[in-house]
Amino acid sequence: MVARDPDAADAPLEPLPWHFKLLVGAIALYLGWRAVQGVEWVVRQF
Repeated sequence: MVARDPDAADAPLEPLPWHFKLLVGAIALYLGWRAVQGVEWVVRQF
């Protein structure tokens, strides 16, 4: 069994790297645009 540091849960998290935030933003924009295209496609089907 591994002993745990009781203060480890209270330690602050490391900040996220800027390129991870950029990736998440780019994915959100891409999926948002694809959702708009999907709605347009559905509207054109009727």
